Amino acid sequence: MQADKQVRLSEDFEILKKFIKYPVQLFGAMVIIFGIIPFFIYFNVSRVSGSEENWLETQAEVIAAEVKISVQKERQYNKVKKSYKEKDKYKNRKEKNYKTFETLSFSPEIAYKFSVGGKEYTGRKFRTLGFSSEFEGEIKELISRYPVGRQIKVYYNPARNEEAVIEKAPAPSKMLLVFGGGIMLIGFLIVFVLSRKAGKLFDLITSRASRAGIKIDN
Repeated sequence: MQADKQVRLSEDFEILKKFIKYPVQLFGAMVIIFGIIPFFIYFNVSRVSGSEENWLETQAEVIAAEVKISVQKERQYNKVKKSYKEKDKYKNRKEKNYKTFETLSFSPEIAYKFSVGGKEYTGRKFRTLGFSSEFEGEIKELISRYPVGRQIKVYYNPARNEEAVIEKAPAPSKMLLVFGGGIMLIGFLIVFVLSRKAGKLFDLITSRASRAGIKIDN
């Protein structure tokens, strides 16, 4: 009986150990995934900025400039307690429980014309990756630098002359790689070191508790 009790106790301890160790490993895995995101951003931006590195510079004339407003709608459910009669009354009017919120974003809409090889093109891109802000004043200040009729520098793709931008995509900072690498290192330490330490600590505590229990029974 004593031996069976010890076996059951050992099995229970092993199950409890897994409940402690596995969540630590899962948390570490989530940290590693979070650390991968800066690498994805870096290489995605590098791909765009690298492809624009050889784009050629030319003169263009601004033909239109305005602020473009984008509206994003978001629905949010309002949880309101109602009496039984009210619930019955509004059971077919569930839309009343939702509120719609609008979020505005502003971006520059600048059109310009330029010529390559005697052929005229019209461009509308400010940056390939886009440029927007939640503050209208910031975009208005940017637009003020590009009045209609002004001569500006643009960069066009020599492989596709109609593709042009006013500003090339900025090269990403290598600090993104440092930050992502640091986060991933922490994640690996949690998965392979901290989880083992937690398991060993649990084994130490349970072994001492088990020995203390045996002494008491004797």
